[in-house]
Amino acid sequence: MAEGEKGQGSGTHKLFVGGVPDGVTEDHFRAYFEGFGEVTDSVLMMDQNTGRCRGFGFVTFVDDLTTETVLGQSHSLDGKQVECKRARPRDQMAAPLPDPAASTRDPLSGPRSTKIFVGGLPSVCNKEMLEEYFSSFGAIKDCIVMVDRDTNKHRGFGFVDFEDPETVDEVIKRFNDHYIENKWIEVKRAVPRGADASAYLALGSRPPRTAMGAGWRD
Repeated sequence: MAEGEKGQGSGTHKLFVGGVPDGVTEDHFRAYFEGFGEVTDSVLMMDQNTGRCRGFGFVTFVDDLTTETVLGQSHSLDGKQVECKRARPRDQMAAPLPDPAASTRDPLSGPRSTKIFVGGLPSVCNKEMLEEYFSSFGAIKDCIVMVDRDTNKHRGFGFVDFEDPETVDEVIKRFNDHYIENKWIEVKRAVPRGADASAYLALGSRPPRTAMGAGWRD
C-alpha cells in the first residue's frame, strides 16, 4: 500500500486499478472486487476500436473497511498482478500553483494548459502504459508517445492531455514522484507550438530540447 493511503476517511472509496490484462471483461473485473465487499460502481476502460481492456479501471466500494481491506492486499486478474490505489477526488486536488509571471506572458494568456510534456520514458513505455499511469491523477483526453518516423523507434518522450488543468497542477506538484517501470520520468507543462523559451520560464520550468517547436503531434 502506498504511504499515506490509510486513514483518509470516507469519500475515498474509489480506487484506481492499473495493470489489468487486456482479456479481462467488465463483468470479470466487477465480480473480482465484489468478493471483498459491496461495490457501488465499477468501470473498466475499454478501447473503442478493439473492444478490449485498455489496462486500467476504477472501482468504488460502499465503506472504508472494504476499501482498506483491498488496499492492504495484493491482487491479480487472469494471472497478472494489478495495482490498486486510491483515486484522487477532484476536491482534493492541489490548489493552482502561483504564477508570478502570469501578467506578462502573452503567449500563454487565457485558460491554463491541460497538457504536460513527459520526458525520460523507459524504452518499453507505450501509449497504454503512459495513459494507465497518469489516469490515476484524473481524466485524460489524449496521450501520445513520440516515435521516430524513419526508424519507428521510441524517442523517449510524450505528451498527456488532461480534462482539467487542476490535474496538471497536481501532477507538477508531485514532480519527484513519477516512475514508470521503476524509472523516474520528468514532467513539465506543455507549451503550444511556436512559444519560445521565455514561455517555459514563465511557467517555472526549463524548456525540454525535444519539445521545442515540436507541438502536440510531431
